[in-house]
Parts: sequence; structure tokens; C-alpha cells
Amino acid sequence: MAVPPRGAQKSFSNPFDRLTTRSLTWGAIVAAAVLAVNVPLTYRNTRQIEENAAWLAHSHEVVNELASLLILVKDAETGVRGFMITGDAQDTVPIAEVRKAIGQRVSALDTLLVDNTQQAERLARIDEVALLRMEALEQLQTIARVHGRDSARQVMIDARTNRIGDSLRRLVDEMTESEQHLLATRAGQAGRTYQQAARSGVFAGLAALVAFMGFVIVLRRELAARAQAASLLAEERERLDTTLRSIGDAVITTDPGGRISAMNAIAEQLTGLPSMVAVGKPLEEVYRIPFDPSVSHEEHPVRAVLAGRRSRSELHSLTLRSHDGTARPIDQTAAAIVTASGQRLGGVLVFRDVSEQQAAQQRIRAGQQRLQLALRSARLVSFDIAFDGGLLTLSENVADVLALSPGHTLRTLDDALAIVHADDLPEVIAALKSVEQPGDSFQVSCRIHREARGDIGWVEVRGEVQLTRDGKRLITGLVLDVTERVAAERSLRESEARFRSMADSAPVMIWMTASDGRFTYLNQRWYEFTGDSADDATALEAPFARIHPDDRMEQLRQFVEALDTHRTFRQEMRLRRHDGAYRWVINSATPRFGEHGEWRGFIGSIIDIEDRKLLENELRMLAADLSQADQRKDEFLATLAHELRNPLAPLRNGVEILRLATPTPEVLERTRGMMERQLGQLVRLVDDLLDVSRITSGKLELRHDLLTLQVKLTNASEASNPLLASRAQRLHISAPDEPVIVEGDAARLSQIFANLLDNASKYSPRDSDIHATITTTDTTAIVTIRDEGQGIPPHLLHKVFDLFAQVDRTLERTTGGLGIGLTLVKRLVEMHGGTITAESAGEGQGSTFTVTLPLAHAAAGSPHRRTQGAIRPQGEGLSIIICDDNVDASLTLETILRAGGHQVETVHDGLKALERAGTQPPAVMIIDLGMPGLNGFETAERIRQLPNGDRIVLIALTGWGNDDYRQRARAAGFDHHLVKPADPTVLGDLLARISRQRRASEHTAR
Repeated sequence: MAVPPRGAQKSFSNPFDRLTTRSLTWGAIVAAAVLAVNVPLTYRNTRQIEENAAWLAHSHEVVNELASLLILVKDAETGVRGFMITGDAQDTVPIAEVRKAIGQRVSALDTLLVDNTQQAERLARIDEVALLRMEALEQLQTIARVHGRDSARQVMIDARTNRIGDSLRRLVDEMTESEQHLLATRAGQAGRTYQQAARSGVFAGLAALVAFMGFVIVLRRELAARAQAASLLAEERERLDTTLRSIGDAVITTDPGGRISAMNAIAEQLTGLPSMVAVGKPLEEVYRIPFDPSVSHEEHPVRAVLAGRRSRSELHSLTLRSHDGTARPIDQTAAAIVTASGQRLGGVLVFRDVSEQQAAQQRIRAGQQRLQLALRSARLVSFDIAFDGGLLTLSENVADVLALSPGHTLRTLDDALAIVHADDLPEVIAALKSVEQPGDSFQVSCRIHREARGDIGWVEVRGEVQLTRDGKRLITGLVLDVTERVAAERSLRESEARFRSMADSAPVMIWMTASDGRFTYLNQRWYEFTGDSADDATALEAPFARIHPDDRMEQLRQFVEALDTHRTFRQEMRLRRHDGAYRWVINSATPRFGEHGEWRGFIGSIIDIEDRKLLENELRMLAADLSQADQRKDEFLATLAHELRNPLAPLRNGVEILRLATPTPEVLERTRGMMERQLGQLVRLVDDLLDVSRITSGKLELRHDLLTLQVKLTNASEASNPLLASRAQRLHISAPDEPVIVEGDAARLSQIFANLLDNASKYSPRDSDIHATITTTDTTAIVTIRDEGQGIPPHLLHKVFDLFAQVDRTLERTTGGLGIGLTLVKRLVEMHGGTITAESAGEGQGSTFTVTLPLAHAAAGSPHRRTQGAIRPQGEGLSIIICDDNVDASLTLETILRAGGHQVETVHDGLKALERAGTQPPAVMIIDLGMPGLNGFETAERIRQLPNGDRIVLIALTGWGNDDYRQRARAAGFDHHLVKPADPTVLGDLLARISRQRRASEHTAR
């Protein structure tokens, strides 16, 4: 059991001791023998009652200490909330001091609960939770100072922080409930002790002589009075403790000698001493105020009250120095405790800490000073207008803000309205009349005459109706000088107007967002692109909805990421146009920041790149086509080299045979035939290449005649018969009996069908059938050539007509060719207004080529055929000079021309030719263009400058057959242009024509 406080022992033991002494004295007089037996028993019961009373007081004291500790925590929480509301640093709660006071309360409770282990454990938990609560409050104040009150409020409403406070109150309630339980237990124990004492008294009285009955009666009365006195004393103590706990001031009571008899928790906090230490000490040692009797003639206020020289010490401010060294300003009052009979039982001293009150007064004064400074700095004027009489009260800076002339004072509302611009006066008066009841407010902007500056300024007036302390209505408010703001707003509007005009005329879509990503502006180009209306408020909410669904989420993710990081971004996406079509655009944006670096949002542009995308796709396709064409070109060159070597090898062998000393006539004839065939193969290769070049460049011209399609197919089959026969292949032609008439070039149509038949033969196996069929419709003739050959793979079917394309690209291929035959056929068919298609079921399934030509509407005449052959003498021969650096070519040509009856001379460079033309001008000069030294162009130009140079017929004989070389040859003075190797028939016909022209010219001259 805990030892009762010393003060409590003194308070309860003295009255009971006196009562017991009187009873024993009276009992000794009545019956010494009864007293000898009853004294020890009565004394024990009495001591038990006293101890129970002391423990009752002890429990009350524990409860009071717990309440004081909880009040400290609540006051700290209230102070922090006040700091969160005002944000003033002077409202900061001194957490360290509160923590220290809590420590004092815990120390006092620890002393009281020294022998109660369970309560001591609860007290330890209360100490921990209270310190955690103080740490949370201190952290809350720190967050408010560093990160702002909004962040602190978020922390303040955190559930964990609230759980700490709830845990503290729960622990305090548990201890209080435990003490209340002990209190009830001890009260019951006191009752039982009383009953035991009563029974012992009765027992003693019965055991004593009847003579001592009166003593028993007296003793019982005394004991009843003692119990009543103890109960009354406990009640008084409870009421006193409750009173002291409930009041917010510090209370100290003293005995008549000026020694402290009791003090509440607040007094302990302010003086820095626990009541256990302070009780019994002189007041001056505990309640230390600056009082020195040797210096001041004033008497200590409590001493004066106790001495009866003053009935009450009124409130006045002093400085109390705590035992921990803390000095606090206080207000105090003191009074004597006097009984009805005038006996002085002691005194009571009540005082409170007024540091917060003084600090609040100081903050009010500082706030008023700051308010005046803020009004001057912000160019604000505060005003009060009385409803009765319109008296006007203005802040001191009114003359400066409103630019009043010196000596001009605004005393009434009419004085203030006099400086308002006449055009704005009705609006100001209406605003003032619109407010009547407390809480009504108004805001109005107007122009004023600034007398001191001689110009017009803008002000914004805000007011609200309030009630004074005496219940009168008052309009109070502020006048703000907004002249510069109005000018800035006007400038901003003009700037925005210029921006919108520029943005609306821009060829790209321009947009802007706010800092939260909301779209705030879209230019006219956007509305033209999307078809939205600029008057539709929902248009600003729809930009992302116009993005292609496949692009939308990624674009939105990039936009949000850039919005969070305040960085530029660039996006390519598809955007829906007003017609529903999606077009590729580039969406790029740049972050906007204010003058002080604050985030304002994005400004961006959207550029339509659909055409560029299409061009890029076309370029990619073109690059792929070029790459494929380049590959086909490389393959073509390799094939060309192979195809050229095929006829060159037998030609070279034939030359070697001719060198033999005694070749037989049969060998010579066979060799000549072989060389003619191989040379013809070479010529066909070159002619095909030239034809493709002419068709590609659009230089090939057709000679249109009405032709019978059956005849042209028959001619083509005759040309292909040697190849068909060599491979034991059979050609089956199926055609209508009636002539199928088409319009076209006879040679080219034969070339078309011959190429198709040769192609079918090359790609068909030996001893196979080839079918050629002619059918007609109302407007077209259809020629189908079908073979049973290797067929065309499906993936190559669409490429068979491409230049240099070949189905068989293997090294051991046996078909030959350059891959230009079908390209040539397709171009020639298209030049005739027809079409050609290829079909195949796959590899090994054969191929079918279908040519469609438009029918002609008139009967075709018989085909005209020219007889071809070698150069034959025709009339007189011509004098001819051959100039070619290729000795073999020039000598063979000389031999051919001499066989034709011409006089031929050969030279091998341009200078020699120029010399011979100057001395003995020939009729014809055949000149190679690509000679070293003086080339053919320069040679021709110089010959034309000779006296008789214009009479010489110049023939260019070269391997270059394109149009550029033909034009250059014509510009240099050449009359004709032949491509090597020249067809002897063509050359013979040309020379014959030249001979006839010369004879006709000579005949005319004669």
C-alpha cells in the first residue's frame, strides 16, 4: 500500500486525534477498567479509519495528477491548432516546455504509485505515448513552417496521429477508472472499519458493567461524529480537488503561518515544484516574485492578507520566476480564509500565466503596424462608412494612393463620390445601395480623378456591411489602386488579339493548354481541319478524341509524362479530319513559364505531314524498286556477258578454221553459215537492247498498216521454226477462217509473236507441244500462246514483264536470253493499244500468255515485203573513205563495199581522214565517232569547214545508238547515223540512195 502524502496525514490526523483524546479522557473518568480493555482496540480502529481516509485522498490526488497531465496535452494540441489557423510564428507552442511539464506530472505520479505495479506500468505507457504525441505536434509545427500549413493539415488529419491522442486518453481513462475502483474499495473498507469499531464498542460496553453504559453511549456518539467528520472531510477534499482541477488558474493555499498547505497542478507547473515538495514550505520560497522588503516599503500581498491588513489583493502584473529558472509574467489575486467567528484559517493565492496574453497584445500591435505597411505597399486604402450621416474614415495613406491634392480631405461619402468619374458614378452608387444587411458585400471598379497628377486612374472598391459593438451598421472595406493592372490587362488583351490573329492566319494548327493540361485555345486552322465550330465550348474537350484509336493511348501517355515533367515533346500520329479521313501529323509542344518561373502549360503546333508521309512511302518503294532494279541490272550485265560470249566463241573458232592452210569447200561453207548465224544472234541481242531503250525513252515510232493477224502469227512461226525444230517441239496454230484485221506495225507485231513463241520454246521441254490460238470479241482480237513448260512460280508471276526479269536464275540454266524479251513484248503491245497477261498454275504446270489487240474496221491489204540481201552493185560505184581506229572492222567493211562496186580507201584516225578529204574529197565518208585523238564529232566539224566539205556525205558508224549521240552527230555535220554492226542491206540501200541522188544532181546541173 502506498504511503499517504505527508500533507494528507497532517490534514486528517489532527482532528481525529483530538476527538480520540477527549473520548479516552472521559472514559477514564467513567470506567478505568473498560478503558484499559477498549483503548488498544479503539486506537487500532481509529488508525485504520485514518489510513483509509488518507488513501482516499491519495486516490483523489492521483486522479487529479492524471487530469492535469491530460490537460497539458490538450492545451498543447489546442495551441498547435491555433498556430495552424493563424500561421503566426508567435503562436508556436513551446513543445519542449510542455514535454518538461509532462515529465513533472509523470514524476509526481510515479512517486504516488510507487507500490502499485500495474498503475506504474500504465504510467510508463502514458509517458511514452505523451512524448510521441509531443513529437507529432512538434513535427506538425515544423512541417507548417517549412512546407506550409496545407501540408501540415494533411499530416494533422492523418489517422496515425489521431490514434496517438486516442491511445493517450484511453490509458488515462484506464488509470482513472482503476483509481476510482480503489477509491470505492477503500471507502467500503472504511465503512467496514467503522462497523468493526462499532461492534467492538458494543462488545466492550456489554462486557463492562452496566454502570459504564453511559460511557458506551457517549463513545458511540463520538465515533459516529468521527466517521461523519471523516466523510465530510473527504467530501470537502474532493470538492476542493475538483475545483482546483476545473479552474484554469494556478491556486496555492496556506495556513495562518504562511506555509503552503496545498497547490494544484497548474501552480506546480508555474512554480516548478511538485506539491509534495512545496507543501509545508513558506510561501516566499515557492512563490518567488521580485519582492525585496529592504528596497520596497510595500508588504508582500499574501502576508498583508493573512495579517488582516488587507482583505484582498487585487490583480496586478508581476514576474514569477520558476524553480527551473523560467520567468513568466503573471496576474495574481489573494484572499484570506476566515471562519464565521472571524478566525483566520489561512489564505488562498490565485495567479495565471499571462505571457500568451501579452504576446497576443504584442502581435495585435505588430499586426496593426504590418497592416499599415501592407496598405502602403499594396496601395490599398481601408475605409469605414457610417450608415448614419455617411461619415467616412480612411487610412492614413489615402492622399498618396488616390493622388489627392494637398489639403484635400475626404470626410464624408459625398466627398469621396466627388472624385469618381461621372460615367462610373451611377454604378458606384448602385453598388453602395445594394448592401443593407450585415454580411452583404459589393465590389465595383471605377475611374477617379487624380488631382495631384492631373490624370484619370482606376480603383477597385470592395466593401461589406458589419455591426459595431453597439449594434450600429457600418460599411467597411478596401480601395485598391488598379491603374497599372488595368493598363497591363489592356496591353495583354491587345497582345492576345495580335497572337490570335497571327495564329489564325498560320498555315498550321496551333493549340494552348493550362497548367493542368486542359486545352484553352485552338486556332482557326484546327477548326477548318476538324470541322468543329469555334463557338462550341466542347471543342476544347475533344482534341484527344480525334486521334486514331491505335495511336491515342501512346500519345496520351507521352502528353501526361511531358505535362508532369514540364518538358518539350514531339509526336507523330494520325488525326481525323472533318471528312473522317485520318491524316498523319506532327504534334510538337513547348512548355510555357511565367515571369517568376511558374508553370503555365503548353503551346504547340500540329503540322499535316500526310503528303510527306506518302512521298516517303513512295521514296521507300522507289528505293526498293531501284535496289531491285540495280540487282536485276547486275544480273543482266552478267547475263549479257554470258550471252555475248556464246556467239563470240564459235565466231572465234570459225576464224581459226579460216586460217587453216587447206580448208575444204564443205568446211568453208559450214563455217560461213555458222558465223552468219552467230553474227545474227549478236545483232538481235543489240537490236533488242536498242528497242527497249527507244521504247523506254519514247523514241520508237510505229508504221501503222491494216494487217491480217493470221499472217503475222504465221510469219512469227516461220521465224521460230529453226528453234522449234532444234528442240523437236510442235506448234499448233488455231485461228478463225475469216481474216482478223488489226492496225499496227507489221515488223513489230511479228516481233511480238516471235518473241512469245521463242520464249515458250526455251522454257518448254523437248518433244513438247506449243499452242497458239486466235479468237475475237466484238472489239478485240485475242492471241493466246500456251506451252507445257516449267511454268512460273506464283511469287514471280507479276514480275515476268519487268526489265531484266528471268524465271530461271540458276547457274546451269539452259534457256539463255537477257530478260528483256517479255519487257519488249509488253511495251510493243501497249504501243498498239493492247494488253498482255501471263498465267501459270505453278512450277511445272506450263504458262499461258494472252495478247489482246483492238480490231480494225477496214480490210487489210496484202503485206508488203522487201527483199533483203547483201550489198549489190547498183550503177556507178561511189568513192568512199572509211575512218575507224578498229582495223579489223574497217578492213571487213572495206571488203564488203568493194564487193559492191565502190572505190574504198581506209584510214585509222581523224587527222588522216581530214587530210584525204582536203586533197581528194570523196563522195561518202564513213566515220567512227569514238576514235582517240581527233574524235568523229571533231573530224566532221573540220571537214564541213573545208572548201568542198559540204558536198561530202558523212555517215556516222558507231556503237552508240541513243538519241543524245544522234543529235550530237547531226549537230557536228553528219548526214546519217548507223549503229554497229551495220546491216549490210541497210548500208547498201543507203549508198544506193546516195548514188541516185548524186546522179540526179549531176543531171540537173548539166
